[in-house]
Amino acid sequence: MFSQKGLTFLELLIAIVILSILSTMAVAKYGVSTPNCDSPDARQGPLMRAKIGQVTGDIGKIHMAVSSFELNNRRYPDSLAEAGVGDMLDPWGNPYRYLVVFGRKDVGPVRKDHNLKPVNSGYDIYSMGPDGVTASPFTSTGGKDDIVMANDGDYFGVACQYNGSGKN
Repeated sequence: MFSQKGLTFLELLIAIVILSILSTMAVAKYGVSTPNCDSPDARQGPLMRAKIGQVTGDIGKIHMAVSSFELNNRRYPDSLAEAGVGDMLDPWGNPYRYLVVFGRKDVGPVRKDHNLKPVNSGYDIYSMGPDGVTASPFTSTGGKDDIVMANDGDYFGVACQYNGSGKN
């Protein structure tokens, strides 16, 4: 009798089809590249949760550095570099944004909630999110996927999930 060694073309084709189906399912479940803003309590995929966690931790670190600077110098720093955290990048390769709110007459660029009221009284710190685009209202298309600090440090998270209470 003659014995077969190796794979036939049909077996190889079936294996490739199965692998492509599994990889498509994995990317759909774990590789989501934008935050889920379908509802205020929408669940994020594991990869997005990890990135949001990294960003909120970084924003917390920046918040502590800016607060420490303000306590020592009795003024807010002009930039994140002046506070010693200017070289930090979010997971999408964009620099974190910082804007002094206190004493501003022009509140146009200040981060705002769904009622268009500023969400911080001292300064804004945020990441522009995965799309690298931002807008000051949390409800705008460009601003809803931003990861932000609001209520002067009581809320850290995705802008579209901010409910105004400061509770995550």
